[in-house]
Amino acid sequence: MSSEEEVIKLQKILAASVILIALSVGLGGFESFQTWYQFEIRDEATYEDGDTDDTEYVLQFHLEGFNFEVEQTYTYGGETNTDSDSADVDYGENDVYEESEKSMKNIQRGGYLVLALILFVIWKLQELKSEGSEEIRIEILGQIDKVMKGAGALTVIALLYFVFGGFAEDDYDELFVGKSDSDDDYYNFFGIDCEAGWDNKPEFSWTGNSNFKYDDSVCPDSFYSMQGEGKIESSLKLGFFAFLGSLGPLLFVFNSINQNMNLASFSVPSVPNIPNQNQEMKPYSPFKENKVETYKANQNTVYNQPEVSTIAIPEDEDD
Repeated sequence: MSSEEEVIKLQKILAASVILIALSVGLGGFESFQTWYQFEIRDEATYEDGDTDDTEYVLQFHLEGFNFEVEQTYTYGGETNTDSDSADVDYGENDVYEESEKSMKNIQRGGYLVLALILFVIWKLQELKSEGSEEIRIEILGQIDKVMKGAGALTVIALLYFVFGGFAEDDYDELFVGKSDSDDDYYNFFGIDCEAGWDNKPEFSWTGNSNFKYDDSVCPDSFYSMQGEGKIESSLKLGFFAFLGSLGPLLFVFNSINQNMNLASFSVPSVPNIPNQNQEMKPYSPFKENKVETYKANQNTVYNQPEVSTIAIPEDEDD
């Protein structure tokens, strides 16, 4: 494979990173790709008057907010009903997931920056193909090396910040468990009115199941006592893995550039001299061409004078 073909190959591989990051930060509008993690919740509650409530929730989190879907089957006065609803919620809206508001925005900005850096490298590789000076090509490769290191480091930092930043766990405890300085305003997603109402609190995790159980009848200010149990299933989704997967093409291209020494010294293909299209084109003349060829033939002809023959003339006998 020629060096120019190698450069084109590297550009195509980097394009894969561009697509993965663009989808993970929300560009393109593909919901499955922009979702970074998800909670599926099953809650089965029984109220003090015997009514029941079996509810399934799905919360899909992306970098700008989360989508909330609910399907509920409940009995009220012996009659069973089913209801469903969905909504898009911004971080911080109604004091929900406030810690994630700034953090997830920072991750999104980091994704945009990585995207810009990769596009810069693709442009520099294009410049490398047409540059005739080996000295300048070495300088371009140095720039590409620095930018690739920066893009890779920024991607890793964003992922570590997402996983270990703690903001998602704080918001989880605030919403699902309940967090307050006093029991006067203690409230959570399941409607438990006091911390003592938990027999088993749900625990945050990126993947796996967390079982919970509660009994609100022990809370002194409970208006409508209930008992219930359920589980929260947590999972990382395509948005996270797409962002993580962008590191693969970046690492491959970085290693290929550093191991291929011919990229700085390959010969730029010469461009054929194309005649000016505005130049007047004279029509072909068979007559003129034949005339010229005949003239050339005549010019090359060497005239050889014929030998003069000596003829003997007999003498007159009378002389």
